[in-house]
Amino acid sequence: MLSLAHTIARNPRTASRTWPAETVVYLPDGNTIHSLNETASVVWEFLIHRPTVAQIVRHVAHEFEVSEEQATQDVKTLLETLAARNLVIFSGGLDDGNARGVSATARESDKAERQIPLLYRIKDRAREQNIPMHALLELTNNCNLWCRHCYITHRPAKGELTLDEIKPILDQLADLGVLFLTLTGGEALSRKDFFSIAEYARQRDFSFSLFTNGTLITPSVADRLKELALERAEISILGATAATHDAITQVEGSFEKAIEGARLLIDRGINVQLKTTWMKLNIDESEEIRDLVDSLGVTSFRGGNLIIHRRDGSSENSSLAAEESQMRAMQQRRLDRHPGAQLPPDPPPLSEEQKKDIIPCGAGQTSLRIDAYGNVYPCAAINVLLGDAKTTPLAEIWYGSEELEKIRAIRLADLPECSACALWQRCTRCAGLALMETGSLFAASPQACRVARIQHKFLEEKQCELQ
Repeated sequence: MLSLAHTIARNPRTASRTWPAETVVYLPDGNTIHSLNETASVVWEFLIHRPTVAQIVRHVAHEFEVSEEQATQDVKTLLETLAARNLVIFSGGLDDGNARGVSATARESDKAERQIPLLYRIKDRAREQNIPMHALLELTNNCNLWCRHCYITHRPAKGELTLDEIKPILDQLADLGVLFLTLTGGEALSRKDFFSIAEYARQRDFSFSLFTNGTLITPSVADRLKELALERAEISILGATAATHDAITQVEGSFEKAIEGARLLIDRGINVQLKTTWMKLNIDESEEIRDLVDSLGVTSFRGGNLIIHRRDGSSENSSLAAEESQMRAMQQRRLDRHPGAQLPPDPPPLSEEQKKDIIPCGAGQTSLRIDAYGNVYPCAAINVLLGDAKTTPLAEIWYGSEELEKIRAIRLADLPECSACALWQRCTRCAGLALMETGSLFAASPQACRVARIQHKFLEEKQCELQ
């Protein structure tokens, strides 16, 4: 039984951020997100002091001007619900002495089947309130691999943000409302002070993910990432064999190290997503790569056909794009592997009114990117400079950038080619790539158009075969 003498603390693996009218709490264990109402938010904020239940009761009674007797039962019910969801820990535990926990008097249910809709609603509220829910922080341009398709070319360490410069940036991101932080590079783990940065991020209550090539993950690195409650690691697997993967990374042994790095994280219960870029050099191994993913016990995998141009303006790497025959063959192998699968139906056409409301790109809506030198951009691909985080407060950039306002205002109806295209709803257009290819954020992306047409033509032919 919960008594007034129990001491209460937040589960140290949670991450949270208080926004107007709610607190959003994320727990990587189980990948659950929770929205706490006003009362629960007041209690959640007070828990940083590790108070007793009696102290929480007095605090709530004072804040809401109710009697302590009235507050006692409500507080106990709330705390027991939070503990049942694993969000808080009671000194001495509950019943069997084990900490149990999380979100309860949440303002919305957190049942598994409602997690995705809840996340979408939280994202919508962040956009409505102009809150950057996610930030991508590039810690370095340095990398121990030389991937042929990579968009980073220059790797000067001189001028990169120091730890002392990164800490106030993290402070400002937290103040802006950012909950989800992605640490990337280059290869983020190549920074000697990586864990000092990650530790400070957790002190500021961020949930952090890591984009990595996996080759620098050792047992001790994996242990530390587990201790810091890493939300997710995304690792690139560029081939089903060492020969293919290493030919793309141009570093011998990188395949085996990436696989071992993934295994070390998976063995520790860390959420791992494997990903690849389909290109001439690896697309013929598409099913073998998927088999490899399955053999590792990874449930999350994604592959993309678009190759982002290099940040120095070069489009040389786009020559690596897969041939049409290779893309069609990959689609056929998918169908052969799953003969009973139904072909996706054509989506209903969009009305002109719908086109006026659809946001074609999420860049700058609820996210931003800060590169290794402190420059701020709308996302990883749109190289429109918004400001310098070393000299300008992030709040001033986020709320005051005219360029960002222009990007946020773009709707599908503003894209003349895309809004008139019947394939829009099947397209993976990237606004940043469109800008690189054409010089305009409003243009169609030739790469994306090509991919959409190839895929649509294939599906159309298969539909005809079934008739």
